[in-house]
Amino acid sequence: MSQAYQLPNPYLEALLMQRSKDSHNQERFAAILDRALELFEAGAWQSSRADQARRRLMQLRDRMRVISSHVMEAYDQTIRCQPETVGLDDPRAYWRARF
Repeated sequence: MSQAYQLPNPYLEALLMQRSKDSHNQERFAAILDRALELFEAGAWQSSRADQARRRLMQLRDRMRVISSHVMEAYDQTIRCQPETVGLDDPRAYWRARF
């Protein structure tokens, strides 16, 4: 493969863009769950059902944080394996996002 015909890796660019979007969405969702839990702690709703709902929200938030960290690590591992440029004979040179 000749080094003269290198171009930016569009697959890497798409991974970086999607990671940023997913990170932002995760942060927004976490903030919503945290705010809901703050309202519970402030006494916005008090009953046995409220206690159940609060516990479920806490479980959801905790699971989401674990899953999100795994997803971000998967992105990071994949990104680290990608070259910044690829040759014209590399399939990544012709990769297009489908989302």
